[in-house]
Amino acid sequence: MSARAPVTVVVPAFNAAEFLAITLQSLQQQTTPPEQIVVVDDGSTDQTVAIAEQFGATRLRQDHAGPGAARNRGLKAATSEYVAFLDADDWYGPDKLERSVEHLQQLDAACLATDAWVVRGQRVERRKNDRR
Repeated sequence: MSARAPVTVVVPAFNAAEFLAITLQSLQQQTTPPEQIVVVDDGSTDQTVAIAEQFGATRLRQDHAGPGAARNRGLKAATSEYVAFLDADDWYGPDKLERSVEHLQQLDAACLATDAWVVRGQRVERRKNDRR
């Protein structure tokens, strides 16, 4: 088994069953998987919790309060040196955590921001934040 990245990935999830398995697979398939995955179920009524259980994620449940509240709840449960956020309908490229931790350590930084891509079906359309 490969080394673990000193990262807790917090996944806020509200009725995310359609996408959550792909999201969690992208974390398990990292070149250096995270130490902890926390899925915060934000009052879902679908199979979100069951899918999180299938992937062995730490699961927290709360009444629907929105993604910000879910991220904050997950942050409180984090046990690692670093915390990353990943929405339940997104995924990380295979070496995202490895590269992020390397950059943090090289820069002796406490925080790192990365970009997102817009993907439709199997096609990458553009960077999400091109205009910023």
